[in-house]
Amino acid sequence: KMSEEINAGTGFCFERANRDQNCMSLYMTDGIKTWKRELNVGEFLSLREVNTPVQEKDWADIVCCSLTGRYHEQDGRFFIQSEKNQILEDLKTGVQVHEHRDAILCIEWKQRFGIIKANLCVRFELFLSTQSSPAIRLLEMIEDQMNKKQNELKSLKSEGDNYERLINTLRSEKESLDKKSNKDKKQMIRGAMVQLNHTKNEIQQLLEQKNPREEDYYTSDSESSTSPATASQANRSSPPPSSLKLTAAVVPNENPMAQAAHTAQDGLQARPRKRNKRQ
Repeated sequence: KMSEEINAGTGFCFERANRDQNCMSLYMTDGIKTWKRELNVGEFLSLREVNTPVQEKDWADIVCCSLTGRYHEQDGRFFIQSEKNQILEDLKTGVQVHEHRDAILCIEWKQRFGIIKANLCVRFELFLSTQSSPAIRLLEMIEDQMNKKQNELKSLKSEGDNYERLINTLRSEKESLDKKSNKDKKQMIRGAMVQLNHTKNEIQQLLEQKNPREEDYYTSDSESSTSPATASQANRSSPPPSSLKLTAAVVPNENPMAQAAHTAQDGLQARPRKRNKRQ
């Protein structure tokens, strides 16, 4: 039965290769390479009672003992020593791999009394694993997720570039419209001024035609003084003004009796006196 991975973020994974074979495999990875070291089951089962099912706490004990480096080699075999007070509080978030140099992993993990930094300097016979193991599958899954995130980031970046180009295009269009609007306003104002000047000139010409200037009066007076005959002839030929006609027609006779008396007196004065025949 394949055991569960202890920590997806640390790169440590234990696997029972085969129930019939008394061996376990320790996988270590730094995110780029993966190493495997096969250990006998008895080396791990010596930490607890025989025939006890493997639990998550037991895996934490094993990893903790491996990280502390309490071990000894005898006749080419690897034995792990355990201490009860060195159990990780949170193995899934506490262990971090900082760097690796051959078989030495610089790590740190969280315990009840603080953060411990140590080197996993067990001289394993490390080699790149080519088998399909949980750690390999986990690494592939992480790589797939990373590729997906990178693709999403690229798509978001391209979308952001498109939005930026659209913003620049809209800004340039706005500037061109503003320039065109200002130009149209200037042309409208210029046309209105031209029309206003033209109308002003027309009004001035009409006023000059209806109201002659003073020079015209002076010229007509001088011409009339130099040619009196012509002026008198023009006066005789021209009809009397309508205002005079209206005045003669409109003025009433205030005293008709007096007017008749004057008329009779004028007639008597105009009549010649008779001569005295006796004389």
